[in-house]
Amino acid sequence: MPAGARGWGTVPLSGGDSDDALIAGLPFNLPVFPLHGDSFELAEGAVRLAGNAAYLNQAFRIGKNIYAVQFHVEVSDPLAREWVSVYEEYIAGGGVTGEFILAALPEKSAELRTLAAHLIQRFLRLGGRRVRAIQQRFGQTTVCGFKNRTTMRRTLTSPRDFLSDMRDNHTRSAA
Repeated sequence: MPAGARGWGTVPLSGGDSDDALIAGLPFNLPVFPLHGDSFELAEGAVRLAGNAAYLNQAFRIGKNIYAVQFHVEVSDPLAREWVSVYEEYIAGGGVTGEFILAALPEKSAELRTLAAHLIQRFLRLGGRRVRAIQQRFGQTTVCGFKNRTTMRRTLTSPRDFLSDMRDNHTRSAA
């Protein structure tokens, strides 16, 4: 198992679609926190967006609205500390120590927050356009599992609020 699949790393964009609505404007080497040992083949019609030599398919898109990534950008300080504790043996099996992960935590988690904000904001904008199209076609009914239109509108049109809620939830879970 490559050590790059555990702890801090980078995943280069593949160049498969540099104008993609989700990844346009991102740096070539994405700072990520991979914690996996799985790999897969892309489905027919999928466009590879990011990958490395160890794990070729790290991010992809199918059509205009289906995205998948095989790395973590949502890692908060408390979550990284929890994972180092819970997955200590797994992480060590990849040649990485928990101490190494925790030592780099302040710098790396700041990089991840920036990337996460970008991806989440873009994803919500893309999703918001799709939700609005569905609403126009079918009316103001329950969409995407939300029962309250105000909640849906806030979540889909205010990524900053969504990210703030996400940070607050991670902070509360660590307390």
